[in-house]
Amino acid sequence: MYRVFANFKPVSGPLPYRYFDQVSNIVWRARNLLVTRDDGHVEHMASLIDDMIDDYFEREREDARDQLISDEKYEYFEIDEDGNLGDIKSEYEDELDCPTRENTREVDALAMVAGTWSKVFDDGSPDPEDYELFAALALAKIGEMINALDYEYDFKTHKFTKRDPATEASPRQYRRAAEAALEAMEAVMAGEGNRQSKRVEARHKKLLDEAKASVSAAVKQHIEEQVQAALEDDKRQAKEKARQNGRLAHRDLDAHKALILEDWAKNPSVHRSADRAARYYADWLKEAHGIQRTYEPRTISGWIRDYARANNIRLR
Repeated sequence: MYRVFANFKPVSGPLPYRYFDQVSNIVWRARNLLVTRDDGHVEHMASLIDDMIDDYFEREREDARDQLISDEKYEYFEIDEDGNLGDIKSEYEDELDCPTRENTREVDALAMVAGTWSKVFDDGSPDPEDYELFAALALAKIGEMINALDYEYDFKTHKFTKRDPATEASPRQYRRAAEAALEAMEAVMAGEGNRQSKRVEARHKKLLDEAKASVSAAVKQHIEEQVQAALEDDKRQAKEKARQNGRLAHRDLDAHKALILEDWAKNPSVHRSADRAARYYADWLKEAHGIQRTYEPRTISGWIRDYARANNIRLR
């Protein structure tokens, strides 16, 4: 999460300014989940979250790839002259039923991987609780909000420059900031819910332990099996919810893809290559249509190349 804390100390400092009244409430709620952590811990957790989510998406993609092979759908793959399976063909990327950064919110992805990494701090500090990770994500989103309002984006150089404090933020900057603030609210709510669940679970465990102390071994085993089944069911439901959110997001992806290809097809010669066009359209969705979802340039360039190939359009 590059530069998210450049203008905002996650736990030790005040907000530099308050464009939205509710932001301070989000910050203090997140900090309340991080009472034993310092700025360094939270910044490390934010970086860790990025790595955890990337690893999750990669594993899910590998699982989807293995499923295609198991189903003998070899037409989905590039195949070399020796008959070895290579990468999945770009035209089939959007058909993969797996979560990606394009179709899955970070808070949903984090819900799937929180608690799966250990020994994350070099100073020997205890590993973060799941709710602490959600709180760190919330504060990182507040950092993104501040950067969105504090920086101007240069579309020629594709770099951020510090905005003159005397000038008013643009509607585009406010849109980006508002999106980050909403994501921060979702993350802190997920963190609070997770902490409350842990407290309830701890109370129930104590009651179960007391009950098991006075029953037979067979009943104890039955109780443990029921508890384990309930935990597995919770995990299954969380995963299915994340996939459902991904499918809903996929509908948006199809619509956004159509917008890009329709505009590009009007005059393909405007951009010198599919890669240049991809970098332009990644920003164009936000500027021309107010769409805040971020697509990787390589994803967009793949759409353009496939469209050009299907319609006999020669790329430069």
